[in-house]
Amino acid sequence: MDDVSQRGWHPIAENRHGFLLSNGVVTTIDPPNAVDPFTAATGINNSGQIVGLYFDADFNRHGFFLSKDVYMLIDVPHETIGVPDAKVTATDVFSINEQGEIVGYYDVDGNDVPDESHCYVGTHVR
Repeated sequence: MDDVSQRGWHPIAENRHGFLLSNGVVTTIDPPNAVDPFTAATGINNSGQIVGLYFDADFNRHGFFLSKDVYMLIDVPHETIGVPDAKVTATDVFSINEQGEIVGYYDVDGNDVPDESHCYVGTHVR
């Protein structure tokens, strides 16, 4: 999927804030709990649903989904990775298709687990 939708919307990652440029109007995108250093809008579909990532006050990275001015924060749950004593330390979302499926990656760290990243596909965001 091309991140520039057929409607002419352009999700753009800026130094500190994500934003949407649509028909000459710039809308800032900052999920709740987002703080410096930045929010990045990384994907959009033709329905205008936007995904991306942001840092919270503790500088932890989280994903987000934005649809009709409502944010859904996205973190891969620790329990779903199937590795005892491992912790998900970051979740990033990079793209969304027309069915609302998202793709991204998450970072894992733990006592017996090397710091590593894994890709994921999230299904049916609505």
